[in-house]
Amino acid sequence: MIRNSGWALLAWAWVGLHSVQAQVELKIEVPQTQFLAGERLDTVARFSNFSGSPITLGKEPGWLRFHVEDRSGVVVNKLSEVEESGAFPLQPVERGSLRFDLEPHFKLDQPGRYRVYAVAQLPGGEEITSPAATFEIVRGNRVAEQAYGFNAPDGPERRKFILHQVNYLREVLLYVRCCDEREATTYKVTRLGRTVSYTQPQEFLDSESRWHVLHQFGRTEYGYHVFGPDGALEVRQTYVITDRRPQLRVNDTGKIAVIGGARRPSVDDFPAAPAGKIEEVAPFTPDDKPKLERKPDPEDLPKKAPKAAKTPKPSAKKP
Repeated sequence: MIRNSGWALLAWAWVGLHSVQAQVELKIEVPQTQFLAGERLDTVARFSNFSGSPITLGKEPGWLRFHVEDRSGVVVNKLSEVEESGAFPLQPVERGSLRFDLEPHFKLDQPGRYRVYAVAQLPGGEEITSPAATFEIVRGNRVAEQAYGFNAPDGPERRKFILHQVNYLREVLLYVRCCDEREATTYKVTRLGRTVSYTQPQEFLDSESRWHVLHQFGRTEYGYHVFGPDGALEVRQTYVITDRRPQLRVNDTGKIAVIGGARRPSVDDFPAAPAGKIEEVAPFTPDDKPKLERKPDPEDLPKKAPKAAKTPKPSAKKP
């Protein structure tokens, strides 16, 4: 009887273990499916508690582990574990999510398709494994580049800004990558957003090694970005076409500014734009402003006076 009771208890424990596993779900989502090498790789872990009782995840260090493989199943080198989330309670029939940036934790410098999955440790010590989510690392087309000197904490060094263009779904996106001059180490990758294919971006390096980029992303909209020598974004603004197109110009002292067009405050501005109306941007003299090339509207052309109708001459009758 004791032996049978032992087997019964073991069976109940086994059923209880698999019951908890079956009633706690883990899914991994990668909202963006294509990334430039070095770009932030946002990954979401979603938990669902269908066990009928409260549970608390995240009590043990290393309770959530991510794994990345390439398309052939080769494990990608892990550089570090993701940061700890702390206690993560879930009530019955409650869903919760945690967001992580996996880019610093895995060596993802080669283009190709990858799959990521996670293993989570539940309160009783059992583990659950998520289905895999897929994503792709791309190189992108090089539009422009600019080498410069940078006073790093360890001493002067040579760095480089690179402007990349990537075709994503039905959009064309622009990125700025800051790396060492040999392009062996990437310090920062920033997505500028979509761009149009019929105009080329403008880019200038100023006297303080700050990179200015102006690109058209809509029918009349332009994005203006400024990056510091460390690769960090310092300025993000939006301009619109008026009677002139926005353009970058450099003055005699090496200062760079947007001329033409008008500044349009946006919620995406950095630093945040002050509330107010759009103001014309005119930091230079009128002779320096490029005119918008377009055909004149026929309605704006001077009207010509209609010609007087000719009086028909009387025909001479023959006698």
